[in-house]
This record gives sequence, C-alpha cells and structure tokens, in this order.
Amino acid sequence: MPLWTMTDGAAGAPKFLSIDNGQGNRRSQNSQIAYQNVTVGAVASNSAIGVFGVDVNEQANVTFEGRRTTHSGWVERKVGTGYVSAVLTSGGTGYTNGAGFLTFAGGGAGSGANATYNVVAGVITTITINSPGANYNVAPTANAVAAYTTPATLTVVPGGRIGRRSYITLVASGSMSRDANTDDVIVGG
Repeated sequence: MPLWTMTDGAAGAPKFLSIDNGQGNRRSQNSQIAYQNVTVGAVASNSAIGVFGVDVNEQANVTFEGRRTTHSGWVERKVGTGYVSAVLTSGGTGYTNGAGFLTFAGGGAGSGANATYNVVAGVITTITINSPGANYNVAPTANAVAAYTTPATLTVVPGGRIGRRSYITLVASGSMSRDANTDDVIVGG
C-alpha cells in the first residue's frame, strides 16, 4: 500500500503527518483526518491544520491561497490562533457614568475575551482586559454594551499567531490530479 497517491482525495493524502503540539514536541497524526481541514482544534489544539492536494492550476491561481504554496503536490496548511486586547481610540459621548462591559463578536473559533470600561462625564476613559480569550483565528470586533449618544471607537489588537498562515510542501509533484473538491475554496481552481 503506497504512503500517498497523486489523486486529490482523502484516500490519496499522505498516510501520516508530523504535528507540532505548540510546545516544540511533534506527534504523528493520520493525515486523512486533516484532509481539507480548516477547523481550529480538529487536528491539533490552537491551530487549524489541513492537508490539501494542490495541482499546478491551483498553485498558479493568484486569487486564492494556492499562490502561497511553493510547489504543487500535497501541502500542509496551518492557520494559527491567539488572543486579543482592545485599545480605546475615542471615548464617545453620552454613556452612563460608572463601569460597563465590552463584548467581543466574531473571531472565528475564538472565545473567552472579556473587558470592562469606566465612564467619566459620559465618556469612556479606560478599558481593562479581564481575559484575552483564546483560539481566535481572526480578530473579533469589540463593542461597549450600553446606550450612548456618539459611540466609542475601539481597536482590537490581535496577539499570538492570529491568522498567521504557513504552508509546508509534504510531497512535491507536478502530476497531482485536477479536481473539483472543496479545497478549491482555499487553494483555488
């Protein structure tokens, strides 16, 4: 039984993948589980690791991520995750004096970020991050949960490896089969 084929399908993917657990240790993983994966935590915690069959047309396509791969063949794609903080750009007006909460919406698979703010004379003056959250693969948006006249402007600052993508060619080949699989939304077609 071969260790891989040049047919873009789960059965053709390289049989084993060496995964970094984020602490410098590697472990073997059945790459058929990672085939076309884009879900954070499905293969390894704190990242979305997938194995994609990239044919020469996908590799040359500048619209999608195929252009970021170094060669056609079997490619491992890893998207990192991280935490967030928020910076107050403008305090807005019309807020009720005292403390309030910030909500973080979006951020892909991330969760757990929470923050409080303080209002003086109707203006948000400070933000305190109580928890930076984890597993965000894109930066969420932050909003003050309160009535206001003019909204405060907040900038979410991503930390860790949010959205950082890396590509490793596992098997370089110019003879990967042309396909119509769902990986085309990642590498193009």
